Amino acid sequence: MIVHHLKIPPEEFEAISKGATEIGVNENFYKDNYKVDDILCFHEWKGECTKRVIEVLVLDRRQSLTPGFIVLRVEKIKEGENNSDLFK
Repeated sequence: MIVHHLKIPPEEFEAISKGATEIGVNENFYKDNYKVDDILCFHEWKGECTKRVIEVLVLDRRQSLTPGFIVLRVEKIKEGENNSDLFK
């Protein structure tokens, strides 16, 4: 298991916060990086990192119907605020 830290825009952050369970990612950038049982730590990004963070567990990965993308099925683990300077 690896923890990956990612910056995502507010609209994607909100979708995950409200229960989205699938995420499409560009296969060229992330094909071998995200595996089942990895944790994705999403940091909301509005030109700079906000304090909002969501952690999800990768449950499954498959090819998307959109060429060049894969789909990750995820489950939200926790959501809250991050006081880290990691993305400043």
